[in-house]
Amino acid sequence: MARCPLAPLDRTEENTLCRVTCGFANAASLHAEIRARLMTLGLIDDRYGQLELTDLGRQCAGELFARRLAADTSHNDNVVVLASLFPDRFSRSA
Repeated sequence: MARCPLAPLDRTEENTLCRVTCGFANAASLHAEIRARLMTLGLIDDRYGQLELTDLGRQCAGELFARRLAADTSHNDNVVVLASLFPDRFSRSA
């Protein structure tokens, strides 16, 4: 399991952070406790019901995505989107 080096997250929190990163989550769609924990850790902000990553959240999400992508690229249809969000994390060198 990929781990955020900046904050210890369980798998559900990691998945929620991924959903926020990809724009698939708003404040009303998330479990209140998970949303509160990610906000307490300084990973996300609530901007009028729309969740956004903080700088720390962006760094953490980039690490998570890079580790998950390195572990298995066969199932992820969002690789292009993630690569555009985190180009420094997804460069493939020979």
